Amino acid sequence: MIMKLWMERRAEHGSALLYTMVTIATGLMILAGALAWSGTSSKQTDRANGYMASVAAAEAATETTISRISSDFLYGGESQVLTSVATYRQSVPNSAQSSYWGNWQFSDGAGNLNQTFVQVSTSTNYVVLDATYAGLQGFVTTCTLISNARQPGALNDVTAGVYQELQLARIPIFQFAMYTSGDMEIGNGQPFVITGRVHSNGNLYVEPIADLIFQSDVSAVGDILYARAPLDTRTPPYGVVTYMGRKDAHVNAMTLPIGMTNTPQAVREITQPAPNGEDPASALGRSRYYNQVDMVITAFNTNIVVTSGRFNNFGLTITNTQLFVAATNIRPRGLLEVE
Repeated sequence: MIMKLWMERRAEHGSALLYTMVTIATGLMILAGALAWSGTSSKQTDRANGYMASVAAAEAATETTISRISSDFLYGGESQVLTSVATYRQSVPNSAQSSYWGNWQFSDGAGNLNQTFVQVSTSTNYVVLDATYAGLQGFVTTCTLISNARQPGALNDVTAGVYQELQLARIPIFQFAMYTSGDMEIGNGQPFVITGRVHSNGNLYVEPIADLIFQSDVSAVGDILYARAPLDTRTPPYGVVTYMGRKDAHVNAMTLPIGMTNTPQAVREITQPAPNGEDPASALGRSRYYNQVDMVITAFNTNIVVTSGRFNNFGLTITNTQLFVAATNIRPRGLLEVE
């Protein structure tokens, strides 16, 4: 009887011990699973954060290069951009700009460290533009930029790349009803309707005496202000200004591709005769009206001399009779009067 009771208690004790061991093992398995899930989740979160940081860093590299390209195109035209491609490729964020970039490594996608991939197309297409200048046509050159970025010291070494395309657009200014390379002021004294596009490479001051209607888009690199220009001290009655199209301030500058700094004085050169020795195929030479017209009329104090244009090296002298016949029966593609 005693032996039987002892055996029953031993069996109960063994069952309790087994139950305890199974419970502990199950708890350990659950804890291990929770720790593994937590570790994996944390690692995935860190990897996602690292990827987003790498994308932002790569974009910073391309945007740094784009800012330099835009500045060169603004002040030196496409020719300056083409001569600076090698410099653009060396343009990446560095610790001299901020200590933050000391922990980053950049490459151009082809294994070249501390470089940005920059390629400028050698061909130019005449296309219809979009965005701010939608509806206008221009000569477009495409720039391609690629940057890869990684943070070698990070827990998750993630590499991310950014691809961007930049269009350098040259828009013939004769598509505009009004265009200025600097500030523009419109202060009409009679009711005035402007049917075409209007653009100012500076501020646009609009405070007319009479009503003014813009039937097409209006844009300015600076501000579009209902105010007089700073040097205009008149205080007339104010007219009503109506914008029927888009009104965009702080747009990208539109400059003439003359191969030099686009100051108002430099831009004025396109209306001047070419100086001796200037290459007509140069950036400024191609833009001069003098080199584009079919007929040149030079007025002296005592007489007028008329010649053909550069298309035949000004080789044809036109008499007064011939000029009268040409003006009556044929409409030349271009005519330039030189005083």
